[in-house]
Amino acid sequence: MKTEVVYSPGGMFLEQARPASPRHWQLEGDRMAIGRDPSSAVYVDDTSVSRHHADLIRHGLSWSIVDARSTNGTVVNGARVNEAVLQPQDRIRLGQIELVVRQSRLGPQDRQANAIRYDVGWQQGNISNIAGDQANYYHESNLRYIASRRGRARMLIVWGVVLFLAGNGLGIFDVLRFDNTIFNSFGSQSFNPPQLPAFFIPLIGVAAFMNLLGIALFIFGLIARSGAKREARRLGADW
Repeated sequence: MKTEVVYSPGGMFLEQARPASPRHWQLEGDRMAIGRDPSSAVYVDDTSVSRHHADLIRHGLSWSIVDARSTNGTVVNGARVNEAVLQPQDRIRLGQIELVVRQSRLGPQDRQANAIRYDVGWQQGNISNIAGDQANYYHESNLRYIASRRGRARMLIVWGVVLFLAGNGLGIFDVLRFDNTIFNSFGSQSFNPPQLPAFFIPLIGVAAFMNLLGIALFIFGLIARSGAKREARRLGADW
């Protein structure tokens, strides 16, 4: 005797129910960000939605929504949640926006491709293997996500330090050029007043801009690193 289980995580998608809109988003990959940030995989342009409102995370054969400490919270089927496993027909409210989870219908070929078959005598072993695979898949996905955020934070910090040092070096070089004209003026017999070197003001402006940009990148990098560290602690991953 054989049992057939049909499931298609790739067939799930979100559609906007309120305000009514034809917009929809296919659930794919390992993680999808929801928010007002245009770079979000699920981009929702509404002021009641935070820039990074929540994350959709794939756990093997299912999807969960995890609130990203949003201002107005994440509500699933009328209950505010920090994390919830999604099922077809679930209603997700983000501020004034409501999304509905839908499941695409599978044709005969899709059923055959997405079917999991196992003998009754091996049900217990197969179910245990599937659960273990899901846990490993979720853990590895979290590690990749955290490593990516930590890498971006490190890159911001490094570039911030490089730009700050380069700006200081350029500024010192420009000031030393001006000092040289002063010494030359004192050493000349004509006592002509010192002249600003060529491009003195533009170079000072560029140096100041590089300093400010370097400081900003360094601060953003520290903030990103702190956020990645909090995420690692929340997910129970090693930092």
